[in-house]
Amino acid sequence: MTRIIACGEIDIGTAGHLYRAVLDVLRRQRPVRMELDLARVTFLDASGVRALLMSRDAAAEVGCHLTVVEPSRIAHRVLDIVGLLETLGLAPVPPPSPPAGDR
Repeated sequence: MTRIIACGEIDIGTAGHLYRAVLDVLRRQRPVRMELDLARVTFLDASGVRALLMSRDAAAEVGCHLTVVEPSRIAHRVLDIVGLLETLGLAPVPPPSPPAGDR
């Protein structure tokens, strides 16, 4: 299993770097499983989401199962909003329970 750790912003200026890093690992290491660790991601825009999906597709083409792990709060929120949590191997977070007096 291989893990790539992304840090900082994944946006139009950096998304290509992430995608190329994934392609490089796929080409050099040929892993069966790959994890993209997003714990240190501080911003994620549409081009970042696209890079994640393209990375997942590129991995699948060579028989590698790619998942996102430990997303930062902002990364998790963005992936939840666009409906990609399960697609990228993440479980949705259930809504908080209402206070006991509101039930």
